[in-house]
Amino acid sequence: MTVKSFLIGLALVAGGFSMVYKTEWYIGFMGLNDWAEAKLGGGGTRLMYKLIGIVFCFLGILGMTGQLSGLAEGAATAAFGLKK
Repeated sequence: MTVKSFLIGLALVAGGFSMVYKTEWYIGFMGLNDWAEAKLGGGGTRLMYKLIGIVFCFLGILGMTGQLSGLAEGAATAAFGLKK
């Protein structure tokens, strides 16, 4: 783990938390998402922004702890059948 990866992970966690906590501000800034409203029901845009924020937090924590490369390797192995 390097200082750079820690700071990038911390920024991702802060941005993700911001998306979850201040969802209305993001809706006012970026507007409603027609796909989310149609597929996720009423309030779908809010749900979408909150889910994206949670994913950012998760990826940020993995980046801060140095586990993000393991996740990427596992995903590539599962998706493409790659072996070590």
